[in-house]
Amino acid sequence: MAQYNKAHAAACERIGLRVGKALGTTPHGHRHAYGRRLKNAGIDKLLIRRFMHHASLESQEVYTQATGKEAMVALEAGAERLRASLGGQSVQLIPTFDNQDLH
Repeated sequence: MAQYNKAHAAACERIGLRVGKALGTTPHGHRHAYGRRLKNAGIDKLLIRRFMHHASLESQEVYTQATGKEAMVALEAGAERLRASLGGQSVQLIPTFDNQDLH
């Protein structure tokens, strides 16, 4: 298995890709990238479960959860929709913390 992973990494680098699980360029990272692409394409959870050969819906959660960047984009989009519905009033959806909140 170690030799396969090494050969896979070398192949990715030969075609100009950086190797990293989060980038979807490791053998297991392909599953994560595939799951994210299916979710981003709006594919139903039941179909994602089938396509990823999972027995339960919960099994796919780790493969389809939003990245930090996607979560921030969703929060900004939600705040913009709220601003529009409130006639441009200031809306903050991103939590802020002071040191007391962290204890």
